[in-house]
Amino acid sequence: MSNLGDNPDPRDVARALSLQVINFEVDKAFIPDVNKAFLDRAAKIMTDVPDMNLMIIGYTDSQASDAYNLKLSRDRAESVKEYLVSQGIDASKLSTKGMGETDPIADNSTEQGRFRNRRIEFLVNDETVSANDGMTITNNALDPDLNPLDSNNDDLLPDGDDASRRTVVDPQVNTQ
Repeated sequence: MSNLGDNPDPRDVARALSLQVINFEVDKAFIPDVNKAFLDRAAKIMTDVPDMNLMIIGYTDSQASDAYNLKLSRDRAESVKEYLVSQGIDASKLSTKGMGETDPIADNSTEQGRFRNRRIEFLVNDETVSANDGMTITNNALDPDLNPLDSNNDDLLPDGDDASRRTVVDPQVNTQ
């Protein structure tokens, strides 16, 4: 985020926000303290970008029912929105969406994978995002998809990215 420069494009800000991982504890929607400094910096940048309208998207791991995970993911997105509003961001410039356990970025059969899937992502909220329950991106060039396990090659990370190889996604993973 420090490399965005003056007057950054809102899409660049959304991508930078999505790259900074906010992961949640199991069955929790509160923001971990370790992420609050990052959100404080994000709020400062967002204040300086007048045309910034963001959608905050929450995700879960697959450990509960679809309905429960959908609600929890919405609560996580709302939690981030409320925090940003408390830091001075206009609430009308932020919207939220819960996606439940859809679009995992890691394997839900491992604790590390489940941890990585309990996350928040950001998108620029404009005409490219539909208002229905499913995400619709009308221009793939604007899709900041962070899923390295999918095969559509539209993500910011290489497909087949593996946390066990100490990648940028998770440099703290124990490779032993």
